This record gives sequence, structure tokens and C-alpha cells, in this order.
Amino acid sequence: MQDYEALNRYLAAKEQAQKFAQERNRYLLNIRYAMERVLAPKDDFIATDFDAANVQENLNKAAEIHQNMLIAVEEANSQAEACGKPKLEIFSK
Repeated sequence: MQDYEALNRYLAAKEQAQKFAQERNRYLLNIRYAMERVLAPKDDFIATDFDAANVQENLNKAAEIHQNMLIAVEEANSQAEACGKPKLEIFSK
């Protein structure tokens, strides 16, 4: 028999984890775009200005959101067995 309270908590935590992942990825993309602008070839310039503070701010936000995502995944996984759903996995290289 399925535990519907556990299912509701699982689904809410899973949705929250997905939202955190999307938000984290936006900050990581900001860093990527900043790096691409710096590393792109420039014809008449010696170098491109680099805003390290902006990159650090985006990295800090991404790291904070990543931690929130991990907490949400942990919550979903704590409910998975009770509601018959698979545990969430985080891909890691």
C-alpha cells in the first residue's frame, strides 16, 4: 500500500530539487559566458577585461543553491521507499 503523505513529500522535494538545479545552472552559465568572452580571440586587443568579482559572486550563489538542491534530494530520498518511488541520483564524474 502506498503512503500518500510520503508521496506528497517526495514529489514536493523532487520538484524543489529540480528547481534548485535549474537555478544553479543559470549561475554556472553566467560564469561560462564570462569565460567565453575573456577567452574569445580579439583582433586588435591585447586582452579582454575580466570581472573576477562577478565570477566569484556567481560561483558563490551556485554553490549555495547546490547545497539546497542536495538537501532537497536527501529529503526526497528519505521518502522514496515509503511511497514506492526510486531514489534520486546526482550524476558525478
